[in-house]
Amino acid sequence: MRDDFHDSEQDAAMRGRTISTDPGANRFHIPVLAVVGVGLIGASFAAALRQAGTVGRVLGVDRDPGSLQRAGELGLIDQAVALEEAAQADCVLL
Repeated sequence: MRDDFHDSEQDAAMRGRTISTDPGANRFHIPVLAVVGVGLIGASFAAALRQAGTVGRVLGVDRDPGSLQRAGELGLIDQAVALEEAAQADCVLL
């Protein structure tokens, strides 16, 4: 039976994910994360992933321009984008 949660190194490489054999290292990396809603929950999630080193670029989507500006100032997102652009990310957090 296939275990989709735990990829082999070969499966992970085919999906573009990084798996380290170091037990203390992160098991995966999200090259581009889009966060739809950069309020308290979305921004906190992005910050935790960034701090853990499991995310590359973070795109932010929000109806409130002030929230996007603040998230950018705090370094929680790298770029504010439209929802259509966020759909191209490797992972979208709703």
